[in-house]
Amino acid sequence: MSLTHTHKGTIRHTMIIIAAGGTGGHVFPAICVAKQITEKNVIFATDERGIEYLGNYKKSAIVQKIKTNNGRFSLYMSLLKNTVKAVLYLARNRPECIIGFGGYPSVPFILAGQFLAIRTIIHEQNAIVGKANKFLSVMAKKILLSFDIANYPVCYRHKTVVTGNPTRFDYMYTKYNYSPSSKSFKILVLGGSQGSKIITEKIIECIPYFPNDVFIYHQVRSGENFDFLSKIYEKYGIQNKIQGFFDEIADIYQNVNLVISRSGASTVFELIGFKVPSILVPYAMSINGDQKANAKILVEAGGAIICNENEIIMYEKIMDLYNNREKLTTMSKSLQKLYKNTNPSKIIKSFINELKTP
Repeated sequence: MSLTHTHKGTIRHTMIIIAAGGTGGHVFPAICVAKQITEKNVIFATDERGIEYLGNYKKSAIVQKIKTNNGRFSLYMSLLKNTVKAVLYLARNRPECIIGFGGYPSVPFILAGQFLAIRTIIHEQNAIVGKANKFLSVMAKKILLSFDIANYPVCYRHKTVVTGNPTRFDYMYTKYNYSPSSKSFKILVLGGSQGSKIITEKIIECIPYFPNDVFIYHQVRSGENFDFLSKIYEKYGIQNKIQGFFDEIADIYQNVNLVISRSGASTVFELIGFKVPSILVPYAMSINGDQKANAKILVEAGGAIICNENEIIMYEKIMDLYNNREKLTTMSKSLQKLYKNTNPSKIIKSFINELKTP
């Protein structure tokens, strides 16, 4: 239950705390915003999972131990103990403001800040509000939304602003239009920051029937049988590149015909930004059905197709698009309509500056 600060020096009081849950979907948008705040000392508060995504910010991060796997009572007691520790920390090192990016690890510092009358902002990445952000909305000064969320309580609507979701490629989107090579049909298979066993299994079922001009970039999950997957591609003569993580993912987005992926908020906004058509497989166990809600936004706009986990028609959906490239172009144009030529990270920074404590 300890709360650990990895920074060994003195903390300046021109400080902003960013609190985020332990998944890439929470942490990556937070990092995008942190990079905009160059004139302030940014301190991250997350859990032991989130710390692994922080890069250079890891050096000054606050690591909270939040118990999420031992029942609700254990979780709530863990959050309460960390909130008390956060109150003591904030009383000594009073920041200008605190911004939360959702997830249980964001609760202690946002709640402690509200208790100490430090102004707080929360940002919701998904198309349906998460439990943590719904709870923190009561006293938040500003609520920033990636989408115009229909289920956000009416009583908080006066505090909401639709900003979009920050991604690592915001600066690239205006320079790119969908124009994949016609020499081969390139597919990018993703499963979010942790990969997806189910998506891999669906692709394996399709491999024997793919035309030989299909090329697949395949991101595998941790612990997946890399050699087994590679041998299947080789057996059926399908060109491929398999990696646990694609450092050159921006280049890949700009060269593929189609993406097959989970529908986490970061991925969805990258698809919108690069205007890449997709087949989305929402994670069925996602809390509150947020991945299905995210996918629905793209589907209703005409830029994506849903294939639920229990469906067995992935191959038919891929080949329908393979045989109808004009449909892919139309889907891309639909995503163009969803895309707004703004930089969410800069927008959110402006709200942070507005909400500094006196």
